[in-house]
Amino acid sequence: MSFFKNFEPRLYQQTIFASALNKNTLVVLPTGLGKTAISMLLVVNRLKKYPKSKVLILAPTRPLVNQHYDSFVEKIDMNFLHPDNMVVFTGQIKAEKRAELWNDSRVIFSTPQGLENDVLTSKIKLEEVSLIVFDEAHRATGDYSYVWLAFQYKKQAKNSLILALTASPGGDTDSIREVIDKLYIQNIEIRDKNSPDVKPYVKETNLKWVEIELPVEFKEILNPLKEMVKIRVKLILKYLIQINPRLKINPNYVSKKDLLILQGKLQGMIRENPDPEIYSAISIAAQIIKLQHAIELLETQGVGAARIYMDGIYKDGKNKTSKSVQNIINDVNFRIAISKIWKLEDSSINHPKLKKLSEIVLRQLKKKKDSKIIIFNNYRDSIKNLKKMFDNYDDVKSAIFVGQAKKKGMGITQKKQIQLIKEFREGTYNVMLMSSVGEEGLDIPAVDLVVFYEPVPSAIRQIQRAGRTGRNEKGEVIILVAKDTKDIAYFWATKNKQKKMYSVLENIKKEIEEKIFFESASEQHLSNNQITLNDSIQTPINKKNNKISEKEQKKTIIVDTREKSNRIVKQLVDKGFKIKLEQLITGDYILNDKVGIEFKTQKDFIDSIIDGRLFSQASRLNRAFSNPLIIVQGEDDIYSIRNIHPNAIIGAISTLSFSFRIPIIFTKNAEDTAYLFTTIAERQEQKLKYNPHALKPKLIQEEQEFIVASIPGIGKKLSKKLLETFGNITNIINASETELEKIIGKSKSRKMKEIFNLRYSKEGFK
Repeated sequence: MSFFKNFEPRLYQQTIFASALNKNTLVVLPTGLGKTAISMLLVVNRLKKYPKSKVLILAPTRPLVNQHYDSFVEKIDMNFLHPDNMVVFTGQIKAEKRAELWNDSRVIFSTPQGLENDVLTSKIKLEEVSLIVFDEAHRATGDYSYVWLAFQYKKQAKNSLILALTASPGGDTDSIREVIDKLYIQNIEIRDKNSPDVKPYVKETNLKWVEIELPVEFKEILNPLKEMVKIRVKLILKYLIQINPRLKINPNYVSKKDLLILQGKLQGMIRENPDPEIYSAISIAAQIIKLQHAIELLETQGVGAARIYMDGIYKDGKNKTSKSVQNIINDVNFRIAISKIWKLEDSSINHPKLKKLSEIVLRQLKKKKDSKIIIFNNYRDSIKNLKKMFDNYDDVKSAIFVGQAKKKGMGITQKKQIQLIKEFREGTYNVMLMSSVGEEGLDIPAVDLVVFYEPVPSAIRQIQRAGRTGRNEKGEVIILVAKDTKDIAYFWATKNKQKKMYSVLENIKKEIEEKIFFESASEQHLSNNQITLNDSIQTPINKKNNKISEKEQKKTIIVDTREKSNRIVKQLVDKGFKIKLEQLITGDYILNDKVGIEFKTQKDFIDSIIDGRLFSQASRLNRAFSNPLIIVQGEDDIYSIRNIHPNAIIGAISTLSFSFRIPIIFTKNAEDTAYLFTTIAERQEQKLKYNPHALKPKLIQEEQEFIVASIPGIGKKLSKKLLETFGNITNIINASETELEKIIGKSKSRKMKEIFNLRYSKEGFK
């Protein structure tokens, strides 16, 4: 039986497929060389081997998910896998319907976020999944959904196998190792464009960078800004010597990443030593970050983008938003720079990249009339300006391709993204202006030219962008670089990271192979002696711990829907809790009818003090639960998060503890918080009876107000007024309509008396 149509796997695809048959495998293959084909080979194999199983294909965006689905429908024979047995999960499909589709399907294509919610709430279980494919696997770091889903899959599945696909797993050893660890990788298959079995299928890609000289007017603005950075770097170095000589930064060039790491270390030191010099160092680091961003915008994007950003700094400084911003605008160098940028009209002097870009695009279209060109730019404002420029050329049919999030008045739905890709492929547009959202995996097979408006300091992003061209025929990549700017540093940094990535991967691959060899040899030795660690110890423990049975599963916790992406929820599921998502009126987590928890990060706690939310939330929590609790999570110094006097924080904590009688517990992180939930839940015996739509008063006065306020049209304010006037509820009921009218008005008093006096009938009233 033939399993495929219009598809003949290449030699390297077959080799990688054979290697991935029985081991969790990371496939590192340049963009456009058929990673999806490898996944199809493995999917067919797993469904043949486990006919009653399911396969899950995950990709980070909906356009990518649809792309995988289309490839499977196009290339897998329907006699083996009918399209009716394949389904795409989207956010538009209700959870109950997704559960139904899951049961009826063999191959499910989904973004990880939506699927994660279904697994969290136990609507979908992963026991019967025999393969998960993680596309763009480099995302499996930190709290990204891939990480938790891989953990749950490993824990639940009877016959698990993972295939991870990426063009670049990371730019350094730590990030690559994290991906490998988080996806439980046991095998690595690496190919680049020079690999012997790949080379015959690779079309040549000509990469060149074009240097551009900045105009004198730009340099006159840049010089005072750079002087400000230079002064502040010297100053922060002096503070660091006094604070802790082991804290160091590069005096010649300090990156934003270095400054953020330094700020984190300094924040940690404040808790034990609230030295004014530490606060000053943190403030200076924040100033350098802002100034460097202003410099980068001017160097890479032009006057317009830099002016908008610098105007924002100036406005914040005048409004006294923070001391660090005030220190910037009070600096004479900043005043010189901003006065010069104000004198330049946005339209009078453009960044020279614009002229060079238009020359490159027009030359390409002249050379090949039906060319397809992608231009990558990091900033949406600049993308809009590029669109305006290209609209002046008859031969250029350009379109903007950005993410869904509404920023700068721009945002494109995933449905529109899919449509744009189709129209670009068909030739409706010949120039696509893309933000970073277009870097990953999109199937645009015949791109002749890719232009980087600015270099990117990321090996992953460089590889992803360059991979848009040179798929079916010779392609070209041009990187625009402003001379003597950060562009140059980014260009070389990325080039070095790419070289390092492949050497790191090879080293890790050897480590894994050696580890497997020695483990296999050890197991063989134990087998020869007829005693295995598996038989004596590991098997019983794994059987007990790896699967959580229904009997072992603990109580249900109601979680507010807005908390569903919080790591705490994942931790609770890992600890065996059943999660029920609801839109709660009060509280964020409900353990039972007595215990309701308001959860806040440190920043949200401080913000809620400033904007006044905290005490109204506490009041509702107090009325709804007999054992209310507020949890504040974070590891920073809470007194340094925002410009708020410490006494205000102490006063808020005191009020909550003594006036509202609500305990406040401070936790470090999600693991810490989830452990606290577990401890509380284990000590609670009552079953969950909480009605999230009802609030229970506690004091007699509150109960009286609650009863009167529940009368239609009365509410809390009038209930207090009625009780103050008549003394108690009985007197309110016995009062005449005229007496009530003086307090609540004619229509409300008539309605109230009607409610009090009309005889009740279970059939209702007509």
